[in-house]
Amino acid sequence: MFFGALLADLVSGLVHWAADTWGNQTWPIVGPTLIRSFREHHVDAQAITRHDFVEANGATALVLLPVMLTIQLSLPSNPSAWTPFQYQASLLTLSVSSFVFMTNQIHKWSHVDRPPHFVRLLQRLGLILTAEHHRVHHTGRHTSRYCITTGWLNPLLDHIQFFRMSEKLIQTISTLQPREDDLKLMGMSAGTAAVDTASRVE
Repeated sequence: MFFGALLADLVSGLVHWAADTWGNQTWPIVGPTLIRSFREHHVDAQAITRHDFVEANGATALVLLPVMLTIQLSLPSNPSAWTPFQYQASLLTLSVSSFVFMTNQIHKWSHVDRPPHFVRLLQRLGLILTAEHHRVHHTGRHTSRYCITTGWLNPLLDHIQFFRMSEKLIQTISTLQPREDDLKLMGMSAGTAAVDTASRVE
């Protein structure tokens, strides 16, 4: 369970960083789905709290389903024939998949004003992402604390500048520029705020 949570936290950080940093909403498939949702979350951080359970977690479940099926089909049909490695690997896969599946829900809870009591207990115990920890990501240019399952890996990854070094490496071997459309999105947000203010004045 521990290593499953740790690996899920890493996966959530890598996916979050990639969606925040590279490409734009016009990219095929991932653009209007993954990239768009993460970029719009920076403009309206509370929008996620208005999503129901299926809307928040359905896409992740659909991605995980073929992975789980592939692993299941690769194992002997009789569990008694499994090797110790296969048994341990299947448990780790189940643990990682469970935490990955719950990542968006945990992320949503970190934005909810009053999450359920059991969630607040898990947050206080440091077992899942807390609002205080995640709030740092929503400051400045959203360039830190990408891991959104438990948040355990954020101090280490931020300290060693893991994502900044990864960006430099990708820039060196490609023509991509990190966060190239962030200013455009922030401008959209500022324009929306200005229109809302003008409407209230009128």
